[in-house]
Formats: sequence, structure tokens, C-alpha cells
Amino acid sequence: MKNSFFLLFILNLSLFVGCNKSTDENKENKKAKIIEVKKPNDLLPKPQMVNILVALHLAEAEVVVKNYPSDTAKMYFKKKKEEILKSKKVKPDQFKSSYEYYVNNLKDMDEIYEKVVDSLSLKEATGKYY
Repeated sequence: MKNSFFLLFILNLSLFVGCNKSTDENKENKKAKIIEVKKPNDLLPKPQMVNILVALHLAEAEVVVKNYPSDTAKMYFKKKKEEILKSKKVKPDQFKSSYEYYVNNLKDMDEIYEKVVDSLSLKEATGKYY
């Protein structure tokens, strides 16, 4: 059951990444809407972002599998996120500013999420989620 859910999660995630690729016309429209974010001085390197995002997506999947009520799920995920960042020695503001930077630099974010999907797929194939 968990493997089926995890496979569904991976497929949804890959659809999310794949759907971000758009036509030239859509890219021009998006450029007008995106606010330019300066590169933070404490920008997390891409490999570290990958590790954090993999851990966050696994935590999110855990919350969904446990089928918590909405309020409980939000509190549980928030706690898990804090634990993940603390274990990686990353301050919440540093993660947030790095994430915002990468979101506004889609080429970098695509590279990051390709590795996130690969990592999650490998974890699923080996059954080693943690």
C-alpha cells in the first residue's frame, strides 16, 4: 500500500515538474509576472536543496499516508520541517530565501527537481525511504 502511494506521489511530482515546461509565448507572459529575487548571500547550494526537498517530500508523504485531519497534518508537517532544517543545520529564513531564489530561476529549479525526483525514485526502488 505504501509503495503504491509513493509511486502515485512520484508520478504527481514528475507531472508538476514536467508541466512547468511551457511554450515561448507562455514564458514571456510568466516573465512579466515573476519578481526578480536577488541571489541571497547565504544561498544554499543545489545539492543541499535537493537533500532538504527530498526529506520534505518524504515528510509530506508520511503525513498523507497517516491520514491526519487537516489541522493536525499542518502542525505535524510544520514540526517535521523544523526538525529537518535543524538536522541539516539550516535556518528557516535561509531555506526560505534560497527556495524563493530558485523558484524565480526556473532553470536551476528544474535541475534541482530532476535530482529530487531521481532520489525519490531510487528510494522507492530500494525501499529505503529514510
